[in-house]
Amino acid sequence: MEALKIQLANLDTQTLSVWLQHFTEQVRARKGVVAAVVGFMMVHQLYSAIASVPLSLRHVKATNRVREYRYMIQGKSVDVRRRLLTVPLMKQTGVGVYLSGDRGAWTVMVAEPKAARTLLMKTSKGMWILQSSILIQNDSQAFFPKTALAKRPDGELFYKFAGRKNIVNSNGDEWKKHRKPANPAFHKSMPISLFERLTKVFFKHAALQNNHVNLNELMQRFTLDAIGNGAFDFDFQAMENPEGLELQAYNKVMHTIFSPINSIFPWLDTFLFKVSKGRREMHKQAALLNNLMQRMITKKKQTIQAAHIASVDDEEKDLLMMMLEANQEEVDPSKRLTDADLRNDLVVFFVAGHDTTSNALTYALYHLAVNPDVQQRAREECIRVLGDAPEDIVPDAEQIKHLTYISQIIQETLRTEPPASGASQHIDADDAELGGYFIPKGTMVGLDIWGLHHNPNVWDDPETWNPDRFAPGGEYDSKDSYSWLPFGHGQR
Repeated sequence: MEALKIQLANLDTQTLSVWLQHFTEQVRARKGVVAAVVGFMMVHQLYSAIASVPLSLRHVKATNRVREYRYMIQGKSVDVRRRLLTVPLMKQTGVGVYLSGDRGAWTVMVAEPKAARTLLMKTSKGMWILQSSILIQNDSQAFFPKTALAKRPDGELFYKFAGRKNIVNSNGDEWKKHRKPANPAFHKSMPISLFERLTKVFFKHAALQNNHVNLNELMQRFTLDAIGNGAFDFDFQAMENPEGLELQAYNKVMHTIFSPINSIFPWLDTFLFKVSKGRREMHKQAALLNNLMQRMITKKKQTIQAAHIASVDDEEKDLLMMMLEANQEEVDPSKRLTDADLRNDLVVFFVAGHDTTSNALTYALYHLAVNPDVQQRAREECIRVLGDAPEDIVPDAEQIKHLTYISQIIQETLRTEPPASGASQHIDADDAELGGYFIPKGTMVGLDIWGLHHNPNVWDDPETWNPDRFAPGGEYDSKDSYSWLPFGHGQR
């Protein structure tokens, strides 16, 4: 009861004013009963969330959930919220394991190397091992199996878009079933000629804007065309046509899925679908994208059937072709993916490959812009490896290996601004220990990649961007390999 009083005391006037303002906006927009119901349900969930911290987890240090929700509603980004809430907590406790409520349910978040290894690799019989690029260990099961995002109903926009059953949410044999067709693509790089062409288009559009560029918006279009052409053999023409139907639909759906209100109250989507024409239109946009993915699959199947697939050079095969080819070669029909499975996985690869790459490139260019000394060193390395001829030079695979300082720039950018702030949500299959805390069976557990990369107990001066951390003999060489996990680890 005392803990509850303390938490309720944190419900300060600023937080209440934020909620009241949002409720007022709902009333003005919706009017009448709908707004009243929505407002009541939102306030009730906030109160319930504060009052319902499980007794079995109150020994784990927790972030202030009221402030978490307030910052989310205010539109503060994940990195800002983590700096305000998580980093001070890790400094105070010296532990990279904490309790958070920003995933819709109380979740134990892991932001230290040892606990991360346990979370991602522990099985009922020890640790996962790598064999032929597939993580297996006899008939053992993951100790922390992945689980669906908390409190998201089946009809919610996120699951209508990405499906509930895909490579991200699957475990064990089901995960292997999804991973096997995609496995060849994880060992193949996209053709350099594609990036040469797209990069020239990128600079053309930057020049048209007199070099005053909305870099994030332009980079999103660049990476959309890259993954469309390289992975699916589909040209979105996002660079040339920023008003394209598919691009606009994708941006609208992603904005809605990851909006603060949708993240905190995912159940609102199904409610608004019944009463809001705008929300029903958003579901139509998701259906448009799903239909596009299905058309890609159908067209590629027809291409494979019409051509002699064996005559196509492996270097010319895109992700979708390799997935379909591997799926067809599966002898056991029960282990083949259905078109719906393939579509769900394509959505996952599409979202993961587009947004993450776009953000990483944007941040890398930002850091180069504000660190002219680093930019100069990178330029000198390029000239040393590629020469200084006046015409455009496209590096080949061997030359790229010698661009070591640029590789350090990329690695440090992936540390300070990881492509994803966290990984799939897991559930504790049995009682466990993480970061010195007892974690009871059935607890939601998540990997906080951003927190891991900014943990002051793991990294020296983690808020400083310094590519030399990854130089030979630099700081990273002395670190646990699980200190840097920009793409997670284990079953993905």
